[in-house]
Amino acid sequence: MIKFIIPFYYTFQYNRKGFEGLAYLLEYYVFSVVSYMVYSVFEVEFLSVILLLVSTTLVYELGYIHNNVFAIKTEKSPTIRHDKNELIYIEKNLKIIMLSRIFIFLSIIFYFFLIDIYTGVMILALSSLMLLTFYLYNITRKGWKNRGLFFLLRFFRYCTVLILLGLDGCFIALIISIINFINNLSWYKNRTKFSLPRFFGTKLFDSMAYLFISLLLYLNGNQMYLVFSYLAIIKIVLFTMKYIESRLNA
Repeated sequence: MIKFIIPFYYTFQYNRKGFEGLAYLLEYYVFSVVSYMVYSVFEVEFLSVILLLVSTTLVYELGYIHNNVFAIKTEKSPTIRHDKNELIYIEKNLKIIMLSRIFIFLSIIFYFFLIDIYTGVMILALSSLMLLTFYLYNITRKGWKNRGLFFLLRFFRYCTVLILLGLDGCFIALIISIINFINNLSWYKNRTKFSLPRFFGTKLFDSMAYLFISLLLYLNGNQMYLVFSYLAIIKIVLFTMKYIESRLNA
């Protein structure tokens, strides 16, 4: 039971494994901490950052669970992440799993309400929108509605965890979502009739896009360039690792 409740474990055990797990760790969790470091977060605020990561993960993983257990039943060729016994167990104990996660989430939100009511309300609202969007994304598998929901889901996921940065956090989330949206379209050319060359429709494309944005921000004297510089470096490193792996396996 506990492994379906505690945050982070479900993500890296079932949805993000191996290289994909490493990429997710660097591009989301470490990236979020780095973003706050760029803005010189003090020690008392660092606790808020960690708690925000935990609360966001508690909610986001509910979307993973819904997809892995229920949404796959409507897919023609679903990705199976649980064996039969686990699927039965989760379906049987779903209410307990959900209520336990929501209880922990609300306990953390109460902490933010004590610090600042506005921040608490924003986190609660964005987390709710994120979960609703994830649900709609899980049940909408085709066409532009699916792509639009993908964009919104990515935006809410980053915006929620960066909300302590205010409008700057929302701007960062928006840029990331736009780049991911363009990149994601390249893998759905049969549905959208739009595609980037396969070589560029990867993390290499992301790294070049982030590098360009970083340069623009640097020329304008905006410290946010460091955030996108980090993403550009991480993306090119991950791309290089994947490229070397493909060559070795060739």
